[in-house]
Amino acid sequence: MRHRQNPRFEDLDFCSEELLQYRENLIQKMHDPTAFILDIFGSDDDIWVERCLKIIRPKDLVNYGHTGSAGLAAATSDDGYYPAFYLDYFSIVGRPGRPITRHSERFFDNVKISFHKWQAQYSSKHDPELPFDLSNRTFRLASGASRELWFIVMHPSRGAATAGRKKKKTLQGGSALAKHHAEALASHIKQVFLASPLLGEGVEPSWVLNGKRSQTITFNKWTIFQELFMERWEQFAARHSYDLFWTENQPAFHAYDYGANIEIEVTKQIQALEPETHIRPRDIPVEDESDDHTLESGEPAGGEGLSTQQEQFSSITGSYTSTNQWVTPRRRLAQERRPPKYVLDNVDTVSYALAINLDSIAGDGATQGAGQPACLLADRNQLGREYASSKDYSFFPLGFHPAYGNFSSPEPPALPSRNQLAITRDNMSYENEGADVVSFGFFQAYSNIKRQVRHRSGDVLASQGLATAALTIPACDVARSGRVRAKQKKLLDRIGGRLTPDDPESSTPFARERLRVEAAITEQEFAFRFEQVVSIRVQRLVRAERSFRTVIRPIFQLMRFFLQEKQYYSPVLRRFPSEVFPGILVAFSTVFELAIEEMEQRFRDQGSKGLGLALSEGVAAIDRLGNFCFTGDPRVLPCRVFRPLETMESLRRGGWPYINPDVLDMRYGDGKIHIDQWPKLKQNRPVLMHVASLAYHYGRDVASNRHSQLWFAELGGRSIQGIATAGRFLEEVLRELWMPETKTFMVHQLHRRLAQESQDGISQSAAEAGATLREWEDSDDSFRQK
Repeated sequence: MRHRQNPRFEDLDFCSEELLQYRENLIQKMHDPTAFILDIFGSDDDIWVERCLKIIRPKDLVNYGHTGSAGLAAATSDDGYYPAFYLDYFSIVGRPGRPITRHSERFFDNVKISFHKWQAQYSSKHDPELPFDLSNRTFRLASGASRELWFIVMHPSRGAATAGRKKKKTLQGGSALAKHHAEALASHIKQVFLASPLLGEGVEPSWVLNGKRSQTITFNKWTIFQELFMERWEQFAARHSYDLFWTENQPAFHAYDYGANIEIEVTKQIQALEPETHIRPRDIPVEDESDDHTLESGEPAGGEGLSTQQEQFSSITGSYTSTNQWVTPRRRLAQERRPPKYVLDNVDTVSYALAINLDSIAGDGATQGAGQPACLLADRNQLGREYASSKDYSFFPLGFHPAYGNFSSPEPPALPSRNQLAITRDNMSYENEGADVVSFGFFQAYSNIKRQVRHRSGDVLASQGLATAALTIPACDVARSGRVRAKQKKLLDRIGGRLTPDDPESSTPFARERLRVEAAITEQEFAFRFEQVVSIRVQRLVRAERSFRTVIRPIFQLMRFFLQEKQYYSPVLRRFPSEVFPGILVAFSTVFELAIEEMEQRFRDQGSKGLGLALSEGVAAIDRLGNFCFTGDPRVLPCRVFRPLETMESLRRGGWPYINPDVLDMRYGDGKIHIDQWPKLKQNRPVLMHVASLAYHYGRDVASNRHSQLWFAELGGRSIQGIATAGRFLEEVLRELWMPETKTFMVHQLHRRLAQESQDGISQSAAEAGATLREWEDSDDSFRQK
């Protein structure tokens, strides 16, 4: 492949007119997938240019963001920007030993209690910097009518806290309590519900962990439960003092909700809000401030006339009651007089995320498309001005372009920080005796196309490796396991569109994403979204400032910033006509959709044999590249494999998912793999991407069997060059192929025999034998004489 020296990302060249022709060519090839595979995945730079000279210019590959393309340009302050604001995330961290809600008679506010999901992971993506490791500390107990999830979290009662970085790492092991601790905690919960105020509410002693029983109680009863739970905790801890866990930790209630996306009304007062200015006297440095400096009014600078709006936000924050222009004055007054849902004196931290959906229209200065809706993406080349280092943020390219996409960071970029956030932080510190009460944490900016194709994390079919799991599993594993056979059938039905026979494309990987993007283009739903997480350390607020009005105060200046100061955030954005982006995603969806169809056809042509090594790795590469196209997540492209394939270099310089056919050739028949150039593990065994997918979908045993079979059947024998290597090879065959296969066969047959004995009424001996069998099955030295 030919490249210029040291190109910048924007040097790539592919104009919008050529993109439209490119998409038409993809559609024309749909009737002949084999020819499509030959043209797309079997082309190096020169061959591609020769065949598609009028589609992609010779000097490079795909660049849908070229400066000279029609309608494409850097976003400017002359463009029109129309922000809409939402409350998207809300979190309450209670103080240990305290109930955090107040008594309420709200008729429709209730809580559903269940032990069914007690093990659910406590999502700490935006957690308010808890000063301890969350591993084995949480118990999910309930969910509220207003979407919030309720956890009991065991806080260390002494200062044995770990650093935030270590916490993130250890959380990979799971946040749920150890089962014996969870059983003890569940017994305490059931005991509390035997108290007279809660007796008869439906939570019974017969409830067990993972049981599907649940009970809905009023919010008032939920508050009573919290009070009794904490009042009786000391007695519970005393009864279980033999276990240091209960004496070294104390319970706290946590509640959070992601994705509520509650729209926030933009009032005339907010539209006319003045920038907040420093209130700290210039002659008083931060470290020398005294205790008696507070604002008389208690209002943020420039915030006159916002009292009603603050109360509305308090209603959202406290009870998730939406605010809009149709609320009557009488009802609004009732909302304002309603006491907050949470007792702030018992709350340690409140966190929330303000989300901004930014729609854009190309300004009059645009060379083409003036006055037309435009799609925005972040420009990676401009982000360097907003952060001290590229390590301070994560960038996620979309549509394979290395320069344009989404980004996130642990802290906000400089554009709002250097203008308003620093002032707000300093003012709130000054008003609260110098305490650091507000922090601006996790920040992300992304195209709302992401939300269109992925409302929840598991929605993107293109990111699940479904084709790899369906087409690469060995036929022998399918034949001997009913579970594996059923799983593969479901996956084959999924990639073939047979799960929704009336509308196959709606449930097929890549076709489903293509339809979603096309719908977004039709409806012009492609806003660019910013999200900023704000955390307020409530216990650091002085008494006069400890209110929800203070908690939600940073929202106003953030809203004002996006309403009034587009000249600060527009430089990091790039403007696209919708036919270019997200249109490029439609084009690439077609690429991968057709590729998977071709691989599925070859799989069926092979019958029970299935795909060989080359095509199995080819399917895995296609799946992973399709995932990267939509998510930009670099973790799905292991450099150890894609660098020898020259894919990483092609993506970085050319924006095209090139695969070198000299290393992995999918063009004909069973395909070919140059195993000498393929990356290796220890013992000279190849790194196999499809095996990782099999492990995820079917389990470790299936993946291990697949790797061993390929090694011994297709690869291992090549290294035998004498008696010594033959002996080592035979030892590997016995240890890693024969023994696991024999073990699997024996376990399967013995389980069948035990199931038959259970049906015949020999339950006790069958149960004992079953426990022994499971112990033998889990051991690593099953065939070693003891």
